[in-house]
Amino acid sequence: MQSLRFFLTLFIIWSVTQICIWGFSEIVVPGSRLESILGTEDIGIGLKVFTYALFPLPFSIMFTRRLVNKDNT
Repeated sequence: MQSLRFFLTLFIIWSVTQICIWGFSEIVVPGSRLESILGTEDIGIGLKVFTYALFPLPFSIMFTRRLVNKDNT
């Protein structure tokens, strides 16, 4: 039961980070010249999806472990 709780919490936290990252990349980045400064305007959508999906995963796992362990003690 604890592993189910861990994965559900992980999914919720990862989903929230996805909303933040995709919102930032679609709303803030195009109007701020940040794409041209970083040189990411020529990157394909497949690489963006791969990067945006995996980038917050270590943070999500670390945060979920702390949150689930705190609730168990």
